Amino acid sequence: MATREEVEERSDGTVVVEAPSVEAALEAVERRFGPNATIIDAERLNTRGVGGFFSKQSYRVTVKADATPAAPTQMAQAATAVASDLASMPDDSGISDELAAVDHVLEQIEQGDSDDGRTFGDVLRAQLQNRPKQPAPAPAPEATATSMAPEPVIDLRDSVMVPAMSWADVVDSTPVSSGAVAAPAREVGAAAADAVPIASQATRAPLARPAEGCPAGTGRVMWSVDSLSRLGVPYRLIAPLGDLDPDDELAWVYRFAEAAAPLCGPLPASGSVLVGRAAVRLAESLGFGVFATNEVPPFEGDLAVAGDFDAAAFDYVQRIAAGREVHLVVDDGPLSVRGAISVVSWADTSVCEAMHVAISTGSTLGFHIDGESVTRVTPFELALAVRALLPRE
Repeated sequence: MATREEVEERSDGTVVVEAPSVEAALEAVERRFGPNATIIDAERLNTRGVGGFFSKQSYRVTVKADATPAAPTQMAQAATAVASDLASMPDDSGISDELAAVDHVLEQIEQGDSDDGRTFGDVLRAQLQNRPKQPAPAPAPEATATSMAPEPVIDLRDSVMVPAMSWADVVDSTPVSSGAVAAPAREVGAAAADAVPIASQATRAPLARPAEGCPAGTGRVMWSVDSLSRLGVPYRLIAPLGDLDPDDELAWVYRFAEAAAPLCGPLPASGSVLVGRAAVRLAESLGFGVFATNEVPPFEGDLAVAGDFDAAAFDYVQRIAAGREVHLVVDDGPLSVRGAISVVSWADTSVCEAMHVAISTGSTLGFHIDGESVTRVTPFELALAVRALLPRE
């Protein structure tokens, strides 16, 4: 790297050379005066910066031309030794190692200096020793066999087998008769054969472990294809679950929510007419008006029809619908499905009936009424509603 030195000639015949480093100062003296030059003085300069920052350091050497021959190539040897010693030091050396190299060079210079009682080495060493010393950077700790490895991030989906089937395979749009169990799009064995494993069940423990020491009926939820079938869950929603570990409850909830997701969609924007025995309960929670079959309702907006969804109620809805969609609310009473149904909600524990109606009519699941509470149905809300009805150990 090129360096820049400043030269000042004084009236007493001496010349002052200022350079940013020791080796640069020595090279400048030899280049301008040759080997026959006497070094009278040397000092280190610190130029203050702004607010204690951006300070600069330089070295000033005062020389006088001397006709007496000095040690041959003394300055060249000194400059070369400084550069060689500094370059040979490791990158992580501290200030103390640099001073040791400079001391070695100064001892070589002193061997050829004149015995005038004050050598250049004495002056320069005194200046360099006053530099603030900084500790060498601490070496990085070596990795050992006992070092703790970072904990892996576990994806909750890793223990789930994702079936290679489309939503059309899960929920068939072909209407079936009310209350009947729809035929599965494919058999359990075919779904399991086409399943793509994300992580091996043999190498991972289930995400949801069985509870121990619980009173009878409050322990592990009995997830299985048989228990879901006895509950009345539509078989096409059970088919993708046949390969799951019975102890991995979280996987059952996730997979069931994934399979039932097409049943959960947006509600009609044109307004709804709530029908069914539990329609009044939902209307009160949503703030809809309730009308009897002999009353004239408003032409627009949401409303509910009181009473069963029988033939008379169906005729009344046909007359006053005016573009509004039919929203059926089922409960544990007789199930009546008439005409086109757009939305299905359920009261209390009638979730399986609501899923059958939604699959057979191609409608969307709307709300779950549980006592005074009303919840908008999402895939996970649906899975948890089914879970609440399953037996426990």
